[in-house]
Amino acid sequence: MTLLSLFGGLALLLYGMQLIGEGLQRAAGGHLRHLLTRMTRTRLAAVASGALVTAIIQSSSATTLMLIGFVSAGLLTFPQSLGMILGADIGTTVTVQLLAFRVQELSLLLVGVGFATVFFARRGLLKSLGQVVLGFGFIFLGMKVMNDGLAPLADNELTRQVLVALAGNPFLGLLVGAVLSAATTTP
Repeated sequence: MTLLSLFGGLALLLYGMQLIGEGLQRAAGGHLRHLLTRMTRTRLAAVASGALVTAIIQSSSATTLMLIGFVSAGLLTFPQSLGMILGADIGTTVTVQLLAFRVQELSLLLVGVGFATVFFARRGLLKSLGQVVLGFGFIFLGMKVMNDGLAPLADNELTRQVLVALAGNPFLGLLVGAVLSAATTTP
């Protein structure tokens, strides 16, 4: 069940990222590129923008994945994204403060509202914004599914023994530790 939670949650998270990117591109059209360029005009503005976005969506990983999507779609250049990625890491510290609000508990509400908006709205801005809300809902739902599915591993003695055994191979240990840490520290 743990492996299914990991893969299912990851699939929801990645699909949510794709929906957000597509929805924002449709909603903003040519304006998105202008907005992103303005947000990354200076290094300080890029860092502040990355921190703000991460504080809002509560995931530096999600912010980084969105930025990768924007770079691959040609909306941002790689150098422009670096400041925002640094800001995303800073925003993670702000996220800890927002975790008390338990936004992930609202994931199904976001999915419902986003789906209803996409389903009932005609073409245009409202439908695109509904897709963005649906994407955020999927991101939060995916993170919740992974967290709930992998929570038993946090107290599992076998997991600890495997991690100690992996300490002999620093690269593999780093990889497994990063995956487990990311999956079990998400609220």
